[in-house]
Amino acid sequence: MSQMVTARRTLHPDAARALGRLLSTQRDKLGKTQQEIADFIGISRGHYRTLERGSDDFGSHRVSNPTIALVIDLAQVLQLDPAVLIEIVLDNHGTMEKRDTIPAPTEPSEHPPR
Repeated sequence: MSQMVTARRTLHPDAARALGRLLSTQRDKLGKTQQEIADFIGISRGHYRTLERGSDDFGSHRVSNPTIALVIDLAQVLQLDPAVLIEIVLDNHGTMEKRDTIPAPTEPSEHPPR
């Protein structure tokens, strides 16, 4: 049975750590605080801190996969090439993962489109 491919909802721990290191290093180079970055992009300091640490406050390495809009905002405020951040997020040890969710169609539809 074929499987549908769906996007992961969380970053792989290695990708989360790599993203966090880059965000932290660049923020330090610019002399900005976590709060300043969070305020600029319109997220809470806690959310930004989670991205930068690569883990949540409970030590879980489940970091939400950031939206493209958030990645672009981060790149802008941190003066980074958005492609670099996108590459880290997508180099997620298989950002797309096969799951046993909805089987992909194997036969053409009986009803042609109107």
